[in-house]
Amino acid sequence: MDTINSASSEEFLHFKLAEIGSGVRDETAGIVVIVAEYIRDWLWHLSLHMPQSFGQYKFSPVHILRLLDNVENQLTPAWSESSENGVGNDVFNIRNIIMWTLERLQEIGDVVKVGTHHWIPAPIRFVKMPDTERIFVFGGVSNSILKRQLPKLRYVGLGRYLLDVEIPDNMRHESNFWQSYTSWLGEIPDNLESWIDELKTVVNKHGGVSSASFADYEVFVSVPEVRRTTHKSWVSANELHCTREDIFLCRTTDFTEYFIGQIKNGQLLKELPMGNIDRQWLQIGLCTRHGLSPLATLKDTKIYFSPQLPEALRRRLMTCLVPLPPIEGRQQYYVSKGSLSDAENVYSYYGYQTKHVGGRQSI
Repeated sequence: MDTINSASSEEFLHFKLAEIGSGVRDETAGIVVIVAEYIRDWLWHLSLHMPQSFGQYKFSPVHILRLLDNVENQLTPAWSESSENGVGNDVFNIRNIIMWTLERLQEIGDVVKVGTHHWIPAPIRFVKMPDTERIFVFGGVSNSILKRQLPKLRYVGLGRYLLDVEIPDNMRHESNFWQSYTSWLGEIPDNLESWIDELKTVVNKHGGVSSASFADYEVFVSVPEVRRTTHKSWVSANELHCTREDIFLCRTTDFTEYFIGQIKNGQLLKELPMGNIDRQWLQIGLCTRHGLSPLATLKDTKIYFSPQLPEALRRRLMTCLVPLPPIEGRQQYYVSKGSLSDAENVYSYYGYQTKHVGGRQSI
């Protein structure tokens, strides 16, 4: 791990990103990538209990405070200059961004939370992405260690990958190194249209008769004409000037409960608790069903999604894009050169359309 006291923030960013092999050209995205690498590196060294052959290690869980302290102490000298430029403000507080980045690494499968306060590196495994020759390498190991065995390792988004032909023969046929794409990705609807149809049937059969009044709940706007006239994502029920009978995503006005409502002529007929239904998938499916295209809004090198991405889709896109700490609740992603087409291939399959706003750079 580098000593960075003598380097300016900008010099350190450029040096470390080049060392990692990341093509990021944005300060905030660069900080996220570098923090991710320091987390992997420190967690590896703090937890390694008994080194064995490559890919076969024993780890002892590391308390979160010990991990945070070590990463923060290592990065603080470089952060001091960034703080003066606004990168170290409340939104980008160094400890907050370390914790936030750790959670993103947990999402893609590089680290594992053990109990309430402890973490360990995830085991090394290869995941073949569909419709591509890229084999992503997941696990809580820093690039410097991985490249000793996998010298052609590349970095994109928060992920690392090899081409299929670059997998060493001794690992290609070792089942312990491989994880299926579906088990890594997590639960995802096979067909959103059919899934929404099935939900409507469930609401018709098992939904309870609603006693809610207009003052009790709000409705997610998935109908184009209502979105155009209100310019809102959520409206009170009496603003839903829609004569169609269908299911909609609803929530109580205190935002504590979400449910699926069967609505006709603005009247809530039946309601069904969400249970284990993913709210983001429901929003995407309803928008598509009602003719309101989900949007991937791109401005320069930043992109954000409306509706927000479900967990599985976030996980997949972090192998193309660098997630950025949310500002005022909006989650954005950095798009590096050449990664937009890969990301579009993923999110367009689920109905998202790219909308270019303002200046458009060649990425």
